[in-house]
Amino acid sequence: LFILSELKNLPTELQVFANTGQAWFSSSTNGYMTKELFLYWTFYFLNWLSQYRQSLPENLKNKPALLILDGHVSRENPQALMAFRKENVHVLILPSHTTHVLQMFDVVLAPVLKKQFTSAFRKSMMKIHDDIDKTTAASKFRYSAINALIHSWRRACTPILCSEAAKTTGTCPVSEDEVKKSHFVR
Repeated sequence: LFILSELKNLPTELQVFANTGQAWFSSSTNGYMTKELFLYWTFYFLNWLSQYRQSLPENLKNKPALLILDGHVSRENPQALMAFRKENVHVLILPSHTTHVLQMFDVVLAPVLKKQFTSAFRKSMMKIHDDIDKTTAASKFRYSAINALIHSWRRACTPILCSEAAKTTGTCPVSEDEVKKSHFVR
C-alpha cells in the first residue's frame, strides 16, 4: 500500500500499477498511516491472503497465519483486529522501539531493499527520461519511485532472505539467543 499525501485522484502514471494489481494506493493529509488507512489495508491484505491460500496444498489452506506488525498507533483498530481474527490471522504487535531488533523487515530485508531501490530508481529515471506520457518531473519521479519499489521488493523479499530474517530475529525457530546477538541488545 502506497500512501500518497493529499491526492483526490490517482495520478495517471500510477494507474498501471493499480490496474495490474501490483500496488494499492491511498491518500492521507500528510502521507502517513492512520487507523482508517490501516483498516483499508487490512481488507486488501485479507483479500490477497484469501486468494493466496487457494494456491496452497489442502492441508495448509485453513491453517492459522501469523502477521507481525510494529506498534504504530494505527494498529489500535478494533475493526481491523476483529477482521484478522475472523479470517484466522493471529496478529503479533511488537513493542515500540524494538523493531530494529525484532522485526524481520527492519533487520534483514530493509537494507537489501534500499540497495536494490537505489539501482532500480536510477535505471527507471533514465529509461523514462524521454517518455512523453510522463511529462512533468513530478510524474516521472512518482512513476520511477513506485516502479523501483515494486521491483526492489520482489528482489528483497525472497523466501531465502525471509528465512534468514526469521532466524536472525529469533522468530523462527524461536530463539532468545539470536535476539541477544544484536549489537543493540546489552
